[in-house]
Amino acid sequence: MRVFNDVMTVQELIDLVAFLQHKYKVKPITFTIMANIGCCNTGVCAVASSLERRSLYPKFNRLGRVKMKIPKRILVVISGRHNEHPALERALKFAEFDDVHIHLFNSIYEPVMELTDVLSSEHRKEMKSQYMADRYLYMDTIADTLDKKVFSCSVNVTWHSELHEAIEEIVDVLEPDLVIKRISANSYSLNPFAMPVDRHSLRYCKAPLLLVRDLH
Repeated sequence: MRVFNDVMTVQELIDLVAFLQHKYKVKPITFTIMANIGCCNTGVCAVASSLERRSLYPKFNRLGRVKMKIPKRILVVISGRHNEHPALERALKFAEFDDVHIHLFNSIYEPVMELTDVLSSEHRKEMKSQYMADRYLYMDTIADTLDKKVFSCSVNVTWHSELHEAIEEIVDVLEPDLVIKRISANSYSLNPFAMPVDRHSLRYCKAPLLLVRDLH
């Protein structure tokens, strides 16, 4: 494993991947890139894993220049009920350049549901249904906003105790071209990958993964 600490532009990053592919004549099974992309104030961190499996992998054209396809299917992980969703904002940037379908995904879980000594099975089932209905209502509100802006989108809410496992499962079903997720760590954290859910997602997500910081 080799870590590049230099500051690069997006094009320099793409050129680096293409150079490694061309020089070593192999497609890396697990190839991870971390870089700051976009406006300097956003502190965006991009991570692409298993690039050879997706159309985002850069290729040479006849002139020897690098081509990179814009993802057509983007899975956006909505992290709870926040006022702002940096992952969705980044997906909309892609949608400005091409016809992109955005799939909004949210995983919900309440530990109180495990209190079997306090809650009956019927009560737990009823509470779970209420939680799911409330979250679907919230997600549909976001989807309605996108529909009004003529963006293609769909919604999925699942009940899962482990977010990274829920992401892996929905990726297996939808096979998106790109997954975008908000970094779980505090926006002021020196280590953006401090939270286990992000480390697990980086390691096991089968689609290219883009992690973004909060907008502020």
